[in-house]
Amino acid sequence: MKVMIVGAGKFGYRLAETMDKECIEVTIIDTNKEAIEHVRSHLKVMAITGNGLDSRLFRELDAGLFDMFVAATSSDETNTIACYLAKKHGVKKVVARIRKPENVRQKEYLMNDMGIDQVVNPDLATAQEMTRFLMKGYRFQSGDFERSKLVMMDIYANRMPGLIGKQVKELRRAENIQGLLIPAIKRNGQVLIPDGSTVIESEDLLYIIGKSPRVTEVLKRYRISVDTRQIKKVMILGGGKIGFFLARQLLRLGVQVKIIEQDRDRCMYLSTTLSDSIVIHGDGTDIQLLDDEDLPQMDAFIGVTGYDEHNLLMALMAKQEGVPIVISKVTKFGYLNLLGKLNIDFALNPTDTSIAEILKYARGGQIVAATMLLEGQAEVVEIIIHEDLACVGEKIKDLNLPKGLVIGAMIHNHQAVVPNGSTVLNVGDRLVIFCLNSNLDALQTFIRPNNGGLLRHIAIKMAEQSEIPEASLPMVSISQIKAAANIGDISDE
Repeated sequence: MKVMIVGAGKFGYRLAETMDKECIEVTIIDTNKEAIEHVRSHLKVMAITGNGLDSRLFRELDAGLFDMFVAATSSDETNTIACYLAKKHGVKKVVARIRKPENVRQKEYLMNDMGIDQVVNPDLATAQEMTRFLMKGYRFQSGDFERSKLVMMDIYANRMPGLIGKQVKELRRAENIQGLLIPAIKRNGQVLIPDGSTVIESEDLLYIIGKSPRVTEVLKRYRISVDTRQIKKVMILGGGKIGFFLARQLLRLGVQVKIIEQDRDRCMYLSTTLSDSIVIHGDGTDIQLLDDEDLPQMDAFIGVTGYDEHNLLMALMAKQEGVPIVISKVTKFGYLNLLGKLNIDFALNPTDTSIAEILKYARGGQIVAATMLLEGQAEVVEIIIHEDLACVGEKIKDLNLPKGLVIGAMIHNHQAVVPNGSTVLNVGDRLVIFCLNSNLDALQTFIRPNNGGLLRHIAIKMAEQSEIPEASLPMVSISQIKAAANIGDISDE
C-alpha cells in the first residue's frame, strides 16, 4: 500500500513512523528542509522537500498510484485544498486533519463537495474519549456492540481479593466470572496481554470486558459500584481546542464546568460560546487560585493545556487535594512510560487518537475500527471474518494465538459475545482484537496476506475492493479555491 503525507510536523512524523512499522510504503512532503532531514535520519520512508499544494509535484510523483493521501499540516485550509488536489490527481482516498471548531462544523460540506473521504480532528476525538472515560469508563460505541451493552471497565485487583494469586484460567471456575474476560492488565506502569497462566497480583489494574448486566452482577459481589459515574462538577485546566470541545460535551450532559484559562481573549471567547460554563482568567498552576475556585469540591480535574508538565503536575496536585478523578493530556511519548508510577486515572495522546482513525482506512475495508488504548501501549482492532479466511469454523483455542494478542469480544448474529477457547469463528463475525504495540508484528500476521495468517486474505480483498471509480468532484476551479481561502501559493498548472 502506498500513502502520501503532506506535513512533517509532530502529527505527520508520528503517522509516517506508525505506517512504516506496518510495512506501508510512505512518502512524506514538507516545505521545511529541517523537518524533512529529521524524517530522513530517523525513518525509512521517502521524504521530499516540496509544496503539497503544487500540482506539478503531484504529477511528478504519479499521485494516481497512491492508495491514500493524508493532509497533516497545521493549517485547515491548506489541508482541505491539498486533499482536493490529491483527489483531482487520482488518489483513491484522501484524509484531512481539521482542527478549528468552526471548520469541523463544515464536515459534511468538506466530504460531499470537496471530495474528502475522512476528516480527523485530534482535539475533538480526545475530548470525546475523555468524556467517555469520565462518565462511563470504557464502552464500545459502534453498532451491535453498543446495542448489546458490551462494556470494558478498569478495576484494581485489590478491590476483588478473590482474584489475587490465581491464574487467569482458574478464574471462571474459582470466582464464577463466566461471561467476563480480562483482555489486558496494567502492572507497574506496563500493559500486558494475559494468557491462561498469568497470575493476578494485588496492585494490578484489570481491564474487564462483559455485557453490562453481567459485569454489574459480578462486581456487586465485591461491593463495587458500576453505575454511571455521578460526575456533577468538573474543573478544566486550559481553554484551548480540547478544553472547548470537552466543556461543550460535559455541559450537554448537565455537568457544571469551570474552565481556568490564562489568555484573556480566549476567556472572552469561551464565556461567549459556552455561556453555561464558568470561565476563570488566571494562572492554572497557582494552587491558591484553584483552591479559591473550590478545587477540593470537584468530582474531576482535567489538564488539557499545551504543556504536559502543567497538565501532569496540576493533576497530581488535584489528586492530593482530594479530587477523585484526574485526567491529563500528554503529547510527549516519553512521559507515557511514567504514568503508571503517577496517580493519574487516565491520560490520552491526541496524536495517537487520530492516527488510530487513519489506520482504520489504511488497513482496508475489512477492518472496521482501530483504537490506540491503554496509554498508547496497546491497540484494539475490530475486524470482520470473511468467507475465504482460514479461521472459519475453527475454535479459538485451536488457532494458536501468539502471546500478546487476544480476542476480547465478538459479534455473532448481531449479538455481542465474550468468547472463550471453545468459541467457534464464523463468516460475518466481528472480532475485537487486543494487541500490545510491541507485538504489532503478530497482529500483522493476521491482517496481511501470508501462508499461515488467520486473516491472510484480508489485504487481497482490500485491494480488490479499492478498485472503485474515483468519486465525482464539484466543478470548482483552482482559482476559485485560492480566492475563497486566501491562499496564493497553489500552482494552477
